[in-house]
Amino acid sequence: MKLQDMIYFDKLVELKSYSKVAEHFQVSQPTISYAIKRLEEEFAVSLVDRNVHQQIIITPNGLQFDRHIKVVINELNIAQLDLVSAREKVTKFGLPPIIANYYFLKFVDQLLSEQLLTGLRTIEAGSNDLLARLKKGELDLSLLGSLAPIRTAQLQSQVLAQDDFKIIVAKNSPLAQQKKIAFASLQNEPFLVLGDGFVHRQVFDQLTATQHISPMIVYQVNDVELLKRLVAQGMGISLLTETAIAPSDDLCALDLTDEHLPKFVISLVYRNSTLLTPTQQQLIDVFAR
Repeated sequence: MKLQDMIYFDKLVELKSYSKVAEHFQVSQPTISYAIKRLEEEFAVSLVDRNVHQQIIITPNGLQFDRHIKVVINELNIAQLDLVSAREKVTKFGLPPIIANYYFLKFVDQLLSEQLLTGLRTIEAGSNDLLARLKKGELDLSLLGSLAPIRTAQLQSQVLAQDDFKIIVAKNSPLAQQKKIAFASLQNEPFLVLGDGFVHRQVFDQLTATQHISPMIVYQVNDVELLKRLVAQGMGISLLTETAIAPSDDLCALDLTDEHLPKFVISLVYRNSTLLTPTQQQLIDVFAR
């Protein structure tokens, strides 16, 4: 079995055209046809059917086979990226904005003292994007924010912290007199919210749905510091993880009394297939202390 034959077949499943696959790989059309025929002969199954209109139809066996091919191709891509990282002696490290600014900074002095920042190449993006890039091999390790521990067969995940979500209000707000509050009572309050790239919006939408309320959103922002300043100025209230709330903020943070509230879970994640270098293991140990 030739790896290139499988790569040709995977592209045929996508493009449904021998000529387009041949053009994509800059080879002759018979090269693609022979590759598919070799695979069919080796496995003694039909992978491709042609109907009377000469349209390409992938058989159920072909679709099943392609699922396995995609895993093989993805693992090979990951292996290639892992070898590049090993050659360059760098660790590609994912950091979501809130975790970068309010959690990761707590470890910087320790990372500096153990000389672990030199080979660290940080990539900032939302947790969902970083998770996808980690699975593709574009990252070696990542800190991720989620609403539950991350459990997949492909990944190794270690929960580092779990923080509550709070309602933040200006210190001169009438709500500041309360220590706890039910989300349903905020129906008539103006909200400032973080964008869709943050798990906060998912929690906000979940709470509005379960409590059957539709509070007014007066502003959406992707900058947490700006969000906190606007709340402090009385523009509205917001939902924010306590991870991002500092004693120096000019805010009051109220506990939510609602049951079954999700937590803001911070995890350190890497692929099970990753053979950790001593430096990467040392990095993990710093966060796990």
